[in-house]
Amino acid sequence: MNLMELRVQKVLRENHADFVDSLSLSGIDLERGAWTSDAAEANARAGARSLIHYVSRKRVSARYQQAFLQIIAENLDEVGNTPTMALIYAAYEWDRCFPPYAIIQHMVDPVLFREYCTALQRNLRAYL
Repeated sequence: MNLMELRVQKVLRENHADFVDSLSLSGIDLERGAWTSDAAEANARAGARSLIHYVSRKRVSARYQQAFLQIIAENLDEVGNTPTMALIYAAYEWDRCFPPYAIIQHMVDPVLFREYCTALQRNLRAYL
């Protein structure tokens, strides 16, 4: 595991209860392991919009906007998506932006995380 992955894991540990509460507000009950695919899809749409907005700022050249989103979309279908989430987190952190908690919070549950990543990939590919 690289340093950014360790950083994301630390953030997940420190904010676990807040992430569980946040997810419950969007219809994802982790305590019961119950949510609809619509809830995961809605969160993934919001995550994709967040990433698109992030790269659409004036400080990111058009040349790199598509490349960043393409790298994320291509790597979400791999078995271990933690490096991709670490890349997202690192980009926001290095740019001194508020951390993408609404995206990485899905990592608190492996089943939800897989479903979220599949939906996020689908939404990013639709944009690209």
